[in-house]
Amino acid sequence: MEITKSRVSIFLILFAIGFAFSEDEDPFGDPFDQLEEEQSEVLEGDDLPGSESDIQSPRPELQLSGELGYLPMLYIEKNDSSYNYPVYLSNQVYGNFDLSYSFGRTSFVARFQTSVETDPEKVKSFDFSLQELYLSYHTDYLDLDLGYFTNEWSVMNVYKLTDFFNLVDYSTLMVDETNVEAIVGIKAIFYYENLSLESIFVPLYYGQEPINEQFNSLIGSALYPAGFQVSQSDEKPSFTLDHFQAAIRLGISISPFDLYFLYYHGFSNQLINSTETVFESPTDISLNITREYKIIDALGFSTSFEILSLILNVEFIATFKAPLVIHEAKQLPAPIGAITDSAVTETTVLQWSVGVDWEFIDNMRLVIEYTDLFLPEDIEDVDESSLWGDTIFGALGIIVPLNQLELTLIEGAVYDWAGHEFTMISQFRIDFLNSLKASLSFYYFDIFNRTDSTSTLFKYLEKDIILGLSLKFSF
Repeated sequence: MEITKSRVSIFLILFAIGFAFSEDEDPFGDPFDQLEEEQSEVLEGDDLPGSESDIQSPRPELQLSGELGYLPMLYIEKNDSSYNYPVYLSNQVYGNFDLSYSFGRTSFVARFQTSVETDPEKVKSFDFSLQELYLSYHTDYLDLDLGYFTNEWSVMNVYKLTDFFNLVDYSTLMVDETNVEAIVGIKAIFYYENLSLESIFVPLYYGQEPINEQFNSLIGSALYPAGFQVSQSDEKPSFTLDHFQAAIRLGISISPFDLYFLYYHGFSNQLINSTETVFESPTDISLNITREYKIIDALGFSTSFEILSLILNVEFIATFKAPLVIHEAKQLPAPIGAITDSAVTETTVLQWSVGVDWEFIDNMRLVIEYTDLFLPEDIEDVDESSLWGDTIFGALGIIVPLNQLELTLIEGAVYDWAGHEFTMISQFRIDFLNSLKASLSFYYFDIFNRTDSTSTLFKYLEKDIILGLSLKFSF
């Protein structure tokens, strides 16, 4: 079984949009919305100026919430004209726990996850992971977070170009939203009328997980011998003063218009590997894979404009010295012959994404987003699979409220012009609105490839199928 990184990314994108459709919350963390919520809380109930609580010491408050869930997913691979026997991509029982302790304007937040998962070989493994652990302080004009926290800046639902710090976790395919890995640092947001200034500083960069099974190496027509060896090198940057990540975002809010200007400096979070095939003798051949760490500078803007029930989102990022994978063709002695290794070069990359989010009828929502990129410098033999460009996403969500139930149906699709790949998803979700706080979701993926590069949009060959189930209880 082989699942490419690009395909896994599509699955995560589709789960993210499913979460956006079904959850009634703002996933983007707009600082202006946060400020309005905090000021409204100050002016409610016992917090009115001159009330009894205004002259007494604030009372500490401890809160615990979370969810328990079961997440199985089956992968069915097509072999010629038939399908192979289904195998589990994931078979997991998990628990998410959120703990917060508030004292006045200060709060302590801890989020962690425990899970038991059975792999395709029916081997069980127990995992405990810390999601967030930070101290937070809020005033009317300043928010301050210190510790291990997550951050989301993008105004987009799917193609989030301005989420510089987010590291996508490709191992969690079965969640209703993509896991956003936390960062260790300090975050400050300053408010003044319709302006906001956000800054994030991460003193220690730790990178993604070690190199996975995707080698980024294309083998020629000849076959490697049985004794072929693979070595992996992942030397993370040392802790020095110049190995950090930092970003600032200036926001302007003039209803119904939000505009942000952003700058980022630090290591790229893009997972980039270079490969080198080493031939010493017909029986001594190896492939060396090296994880590449590159420092980049990125400058851009994002904007969101809302009129009636239609939201238009736009993001643009110019990345300087961006790492780019290129192919290096080599001719090795027999029995290997022609092979293609991967090297890494640096260039300027211009990326943009545009999308509409339209609630055109009660309980019906349409989301369409498109992303592409441009290389000002002409570079030959670029590895197109390492680039996210010329890709469109669309999804239609319908919510049917019933007595004590809420039914959600989502039909979505991703089309990659460069990779000639078309992926469809269907999701059916049932939310129980009583004290049980449970939800049950069914997922169905269909993956299609073009039969040839010149065929029309509708001439596709069905390739793989993925079936999923999500059952969770909130408390």
